[in-house]
Amino acid sequence: MSTAHIAARRLRAAAPPVSAPAHRTAPTAQATSTGRDYSRIPSSRPGKAMSATGAVNFDYTPEPGDKSTKIVFIQVMRERLDGKPCKPSTILPEYSYQDADTTNGFHHVDYKQGEKDPYYNGDDQAYDVGVQGNAMARPPVTAHSWDAPGLGDDDLPAGATTVNYDFRTAAFSAAGEDAGTYYGYADWAFEKQRGIASTTKVIGNRTGGPGGNFIAAVRLFNRNRGFAMPGEGGRLLGGIIGGVLGGLAGGLLGFGLGGVGGAVLGGVLGAAGVGLAFGFG
Repeated sequence: MSTAHIAARRLRAAAPPVSAPAHRTAPTAQATSTGRDYSRIPSSRPGKAMSATGAVNFDYTPEPGDKSTKIVFIQVMRERLDGKPCKPSTILPEYSYQDADTTNGFHHVDYKQGEKDPYYNGDDQAYDVGVQGNAMARPPVTAHSWDAPGLGDDDLPAGATTVNYDFRTAAFSAAGEDAGTYYGYADWAFEKQRGIASTTKVIGNRTGGPGGNFIAAVRLFNRNRGFAMPGEGGRLLGGIIGGVLGGLAGGLLGFGLGGVGGAVLGGVLGAAGVGLAFGFG
């Protein structure tokens, strides 16, 4: 049985893949594969959880002027089947619980059933992974989390040839004087073609708000659960590192990137794919 078909499980105690510290003027990152299972979502099949091809690290290092006492990540994604956006259950019926949280633009918060907040490294202790950041601690604490999506041929719907997952992962202040501030975000992508190993690619980074489609997905998630999240802010500092582990190949999607203040850094090990156009808006 291939690694991609090992039953996924969440390992809160496992050490995450190693990534280099953020550098404002050097958009590179080094990462070292540990061979561990850093999956998000338990399932009898890999679903959006387990991959033999790579994992992505997320780090946000507080900068001078940050006032957050709780820095978390929010991840929004969009599924595409043979190039057409679709609801989660169209690809994997076991994720039908995410359909109600999917916007008309087919974006939704990436979460496991039972989570109450939209944060990837939040307060849902049974489900969340990573470390919450704290700009006010001495020394400041870097926020960290990771993800490792994956699919096998058996997971593709009958007659389908390609599945794409488009991700945007944003660093957000959930508490402190700048609560409600998005510091910046990373864009990355997963692709599975029938008969070809799945691939993962970090697209790039940008400071600023994560866009209207992202915000709409977060608001829908929160509204469906009655979760009160600090209002969005606009001060944009810091750095997110995305480190991709494993052999990477194939043409994947790209995001338009503007000027970078606090950098979101993408480190890729292996053969990198060529980007196609896509945007969160």
